[in-house]
Amino acid sequence: VSGGTAGAQAGTLTVMVGGDAGALEAVRPGLAFAGKVVHVGGTGAGFAVKAVNNALLAVNLWAAGEGLAALARAGVEVAGALEVINASSGRSNASENLIGQRVLTREFPVTFGLGLLAKDAGIAADVVRAAGASAPVLMQTEALFRAAATVVGAGEDHTAALRLIEQMNDKEIR
Repeated sequence: VSGGTAGAQAGTLTVMVGGDAGALEAVRPGLAFAGKVVHVGGTGAGFAVKAVNNALLAVNLWAAGEGLAALARAGVEVAGALEVINASSGRSNASENLIGQRVLTREFPVTFGLGLLAKDAGIAADVVRAAGASAPVLMQTEALFRAAATVVGAGEDHTAALRLIEQMNDKEIR
């Protein structure tokens, strides 16, 4: 599933399902917690989609953090820069819904553990390897999030990964 605790509470989770499509149709009425249910292929496909989806969250979060840290070091007002980014082509879920509410405020409520995101990025890397695919950005992101989980703490919120970027740049993103 995807959608976090807010999606679970609102009954708007997205469910990615692998396996027999007929079996999914038989149980679909029992998936009332879901706002969207998508059959994505055979057995294991839902697991793979979930991992890659979370790896993409990690990619977007990390890239936005790097950009904002560079802007902060350059003396740019980060909140204003984030406002421009969110009204422009650089926006993402991470920039729109996470960085402003957690990183800029220095509040990091644990809604999704950093260690869990690192694990999911690792599963996505396993999917890439098993498919014999090329995905250097996903592979690097997995390494960065494993490092962040080690340095910042696996039990911290996933957005706290940006604290490692801050350490690397000797500058807080605020």
